[in-house]
Amino acid sequence: HYISVVLARTRACVDFDKWKEPYTVCPNCHQSYENDVALDMADGLIEFVEREYKNRVPQITYWRTNMLVAKGEKMSLYGVMSFRKPEQAEDAKDLAEEIFCLIRELREMNFYGMREQSVVNSEIACLVNLAQVYRARGDSHEGIQKSIQLFQTARDISLRFNEDL
Repeated sequence: HYISVVLARTRACVDFDKWKEPYTVCPNCHQSYENDVALDMADGLIEFVEREYKNRVPQITYWRTNMLVAKGEKMSLYGVMSFRKPEQAEDAKDLAEEIFCLIRELREMNFYGMREQSVVNSEIACLVNLAQVYRARGDSHEGIQKSIQLFQTARDISLRFNEDL
């Protein structure tokens, strides 16, 4: 599959409408990547956005929104894989902080290139995936409490945003 991935990634550099697809789905068998391969591909997606969007897209806000999508993709993998690889908890926490930083920057700029709903959804997804990471560790009362707190925060944001609609 390696050659297929390389070719698809090269096409993604040209076709910005399909920029994420080669990093999440195998172009040969059309299955989503899993486990460590999925994490490696998510890292590749983040590098791709950093390299291709930051320099080519005139408005830096688009770079931030695309980076939010790329990092959110990796965060969702941490949420799913947290029960099998609890040792990745620190990496997940660091990534969550980067995502929250991007969200703060987008809010400060009053720009939601993806629409405000998408930014809120990214924030909720990050909170839920981080809660999963804490829940998977489950070896301490503190971890369980943090997981509950994160789930409640995600719920509160969702309720507050839906009231505003």
